[in-house]
Amino acid sequence: MIHNMRLHNEPFEKIKNGTKTIELRLNDEKRSLINENDIILFENRTNGEIIKTKVIKLHRYNSFEELYKCFDKVSLGYNSNEEYSYKDMEKYYSKEEQDKYGVLGIEMELISPITIIYNDDSVKENEISRVVKRAKVVIENSNNEILLCFCHNNYYLLGGHVDNDESDMECLHRELLEEAGVDITFNKLIPFMTIKYFIKNYPEDNINSLYIANYYNYKMDLLPNIANLHLTADEKDGNFEIQYISKDIVINKLNEALEFATRKNVVNDTIEVIKEYLKM
Repeated sequence: MIHNMRLHNEPFEKIKNGTKTIELRLNDEKRSLINENDIILFENRTNGEIIKTKVIKLHRYNSFEELYKCFDKVSLGYNSNEEYSYKDMEKYYSKEEQDKYGVLGIEMELISPITIIYNDDSVKENEISRVVKRAKVVIENSNNEILLCFCHNNYYLLGGHVDNDESDMECLHRELLEEAGVDITFNKLIPFMTIKYFIKNYPEDNINSLYIANYYNYKMDLLPNIANLHLTADEKDGNFEIQYISKDIVINKLNEALEFATRKNVVNDTIEVIKEYLKM
């Protein structure tokens, strides 16, 4: 079963970085439906980001006073040098509510997207001076076909560069309007795969770049509106087109296309992502 919860930025980031492993809630009617091995999607109230976690154990107590005696403060979401007390939870849940429902400590583990990292020059994180983000989406229709772009002899997924003021979801909305001519609002998608490239001295000497591409999936019968495309000059020059390819043959078709591809790494990334998607 999948459950949805919203968090403020600080506890969200602590779950995301792996320090907070216990989420505290009342054991009310809604939370009593949670079981071990269930999935919880946490949404950041500040920026709408979503992370995926798996429930590994449930800890039920009569009160937060009892619960706090059983766990260290870091796992509960405090900093190591921070004062903490079970009374902090009374800002959110009264003693009367605790007496009525009891309390719940949800022990969880973060489910990270599969990540492929290319770093031939062994560039370290602290040596990166430029970060470029991309968001792409695997769209599958009810005929078991995957939607792909084709341009300059390269197959690739819908999506593209994430502007500085954009979220991944806003980027996908804009890119589908440009590349497929359709106005689709994406909400709360979670990446199933991430590919990172660490590149030394690029785009010029003494600048090291990190390219991060997050890949999402979405099932829908999208009908491209060819008359409404907003193509760049380069896409027009490359005879841009958009096409559905059956899941049964898509990997073979992309492998065959590699021979003529002008950007082989783009096609290779697309192959790796679709292979992973087909396992889902």
